[in-house]
Amino acid sequence: MGILRKSLALTLTVFIALTAGACDAINNESENQLSASGIVEAQEVAIASELGGTVLSVHVEEGDSVEEDDVLLILDDSMLRVQSDQAAAAVESALAALESAQVGKASALALLEAAHAQVEMAAIQVEMELAVARATYRSERVGSWSGTLPDLFNFPEWYFEGAEEIAAAQLLMEEAEQNLAQERTQVQELLDDIGGKELLEADDRLVEARAAFQIADELWKRLAVGDEGQDIRNRIREIHDQAIDDLKDAQDAFEDLLTKDETENLLEARSNLAVAQEHFQIAQEYYQSLLKGEYDLRVQAAQLALVQAEAGVAQGEATLAQVMSQIQSAEHAVVQAQAMLALVDLQLEKMTILAPASGVVLIRSIERGEVLAPGLAALTLGFLEELHITVYVPEDRYGEIMLGDQAQVSVDSFPGETFDAVVVRIADRAEFTPRNVQTEEDRRTTVYAVELMVAKSLGKLKPGMPADVVFELAE
Repeated sequence: MGILRKSLALTLTVFIALTAGACDAINNESENQLSASGIVEAQEVAIASELGGTVLSVHVEEGDSVEEDDVLLILDDSMLRVQSDQAAAAVESALAALESAQVGKASALALLEAAHAQVEMAAIQVEMELAVARATYRSERVGSWSGTLPDLFNFPEWYFEGAEEIAAAQLLMEEAEQNLAQERTQVQELLDDIGGKELLEADDRLVEARAAFQIADELWKRLAVGDEGQDIRNRIREIHDQAIDDLKDAQDAFEDLLTKDETENLLEARSNLAVAQEHFQIAQEYYQSLLKGEYDLRVQAAQLALVQAEAGVAQGEATLAQVMSQIQSAEHAVVQAQAMLALVDLQLEKMTILAPASGVVLIRSIERGEVLAPGLAALTLGFLEELHITVYVPEDRYGEIMLGDQAQVSVDSFPGETFDAVVVRIADRAEFTPRNVQTEEDRRTTVYAVELMVAKSLGKLKPGMPADVVFELAE
């Protein structure tokens, strides 16, 4: 910063001296000639980093010429490289998840297609079963129109719809089943009240003995018509005799546990249970006998299979929708991961600061090892492609100059050589010059600032050079 202040002070001193000399020269020139002096200036650009970081290296010094895209300085990017590796890994992971979701999509589509095929097959099966059932039921259905009225009925068979008959039969079957359950409960309660556990065990023994006798008796009947050997006949006779003895013993043991009244009550309860059982069986058979035509059990089974197949389609569609949502999420994750990687890569690029155009390093305010804050100027470049010179013209002469007028520029470093310049700006307001002089006499003289551009200096003119300007006035 000390170098910067010294440079600015020196430039200001030279500028003031030249400006004062220019005023004297302007005052002494003839009316047919207009000349002035100024300082060669270049467009200055402060070079700063968009990101902060430690300076690893500075590649230029003050006064160095640089070309466009030359490396000016490099910041430490080790942390960003780690972030770049993490972002690259995230991209790979997101791509793998997307690929997996796409595989799941193919599988879901295949399952959905299979489910649709299953629906078609189930629908065909329903039609086939309906056709068979209707053909089987046709003769009975047609006969109901020509048959005579049955006893105890005042309406023909066709009066009630099949669904009504089935509903009534189903209701009666359910009532018979409930009655059967009640009778079974009453038998059990009666056994519990009479003898408790001992009677229940005797009852179980009696049931087992009766079953054993039934089997042994069937075996004995087969012996009677067979041509078995004597050993086999003897063995079967033993089994049959033993079954008879066991049945008698079981029956005697059971009856010994009962009084006469208890026996009658148990017999009545058992008979009621048998009736309820048979009632339920008949009601069930009647209900099943009505299941014909479109109500046939095979048709119902086929229809149920169709419903299940349609449910499979719905489930397949839901699975496909879920997979599509996963794919959308995976694609979004890939875009985010790639964007993060691109951002980190862009930040890595910005850790190397390049010259935006050809120019000269005017100020270097950073050293290796320092921490550069974002937006803080590290270097100042002057662009030499377009140099400017500002001169001051008296108020009574500035009207002779127009925008676009040509002028010749000369500097002491190249005696006898001139450079073409063009007027690019004329101040809108007059000002006192020299501006640093505060005497009342000097402030009476007003001038207009005129800025000229030197397009081609062939690299000879440098910022800060004193220059003389001679305007080409029209005669």
